[in-house]
Amino acid sequence: MVFYLIFLTYFISRRFFIAVIGAWVVVIAANAVFSPGLTGNLIFYRFLATINLEFAFGLICACVWRRLNVGPAVAASLLLGGVISLAMILSYDVGKHRWLFAIPFSLILLGGCYLEKTGALNVPRLLLLLGDASYAIYLIHLPLISVMFRAVPAINRHTAGFNPTTEWAMTASAVIITGILASVMYHKLYERPIIHFLHRKTSSFSGSYRRHRNDAVDPSLSINAKH
Repeated sequence: MVFYLIFLTYFISRRFFIAVIGAWVVVIAANAVFSPGLTGNLIFYRFLATINLEFAFGLICACVWRRLNVGPAVAASLLLGGVISLAMILSYDVGKHRWLFAIPFSLILLGGCYLEKTGALNVPRLLLLLGDASYAIYLIHLPLISVMFRAVPAINRHTAGFNPTTEWAMTASAVIITGILASVMYHKLYERPIIHFLHRKTSSFSGSYRRHRNDAVDPSLSINAKH
């Protein structure tokens, strides 16, 4: 919930959004270093959890990828650096500092995206589709697991009567297959159409806003644009 509330500021003002994210990261880091005990409250615990730093790393990756172009050699170096740093972190007991995993995974993500961007890496269409549907998978996987691990064993007890190992394998398979199919359908039938619709609306709004702003600054700009 905290994530979505903060992300809403993006649609109000991008500069304000960046300022909010920056302040949020500073507060999380300060709480992690100095441990003033604020996380005793559930709301503060959610707000100041170090796992939220992974979101900030993701934003940095997206910003860097959009604004900077690098060659395949740099992209491969980022990917390799991420793998090496991941191996180093795995060799230590990070304890409460699990957010450190965000560093190698960010490098791996950025390096892989740059390799794809430069044409050095061709991603199969199926994997691209799963990536597009990943948010839907995130949304439904927990309730789906809860339902399947109740439904499949109940059906098994009244029908085939497989042993517990087979039953678990069947349940896990049902979760994976059902989850992927449901997520792809959700993405194609709802998520992608609504994204296209909102993109058209926001593009139209941005164009109207720029025209009104030009009229306010210099009415001749609008007149010249019409002619």
